[in-house]
Amino acid sequence: MNTDVCYLTFPLPSVDQAASFARYLHRHGYSAVAEANEVTCPLDEDPSATTADLVMLRQNWRRWWNHQDAELFSLPVFVKPTCGECV
Repeated sequence: MNTDVCYLTFPLPSVDQAASFARYLHRHGYSAVAEANEVTCPLDEDPSATTADLVMLRQNWRRWWNHQDAELFSLPVFVKPTCGECV
């Protein structure tokens, strides 16, 4: 049993980007936790190969964020009142 676990942390400019990147990594089979504006990933098998993979995924995610995912964040949300709250 290997108990030697390392972690790789990616600092990001915003909380929204951290949430997006963590979801992106989950979709690609990696465990990732977004906390504040950072994403942390455990490196438990082959750290050098996993790190290289994660760095490549971050580069691809940046394209995803710039062209697709960024538009989904910071949108205004409107909540329709229930009938009892209508005036």
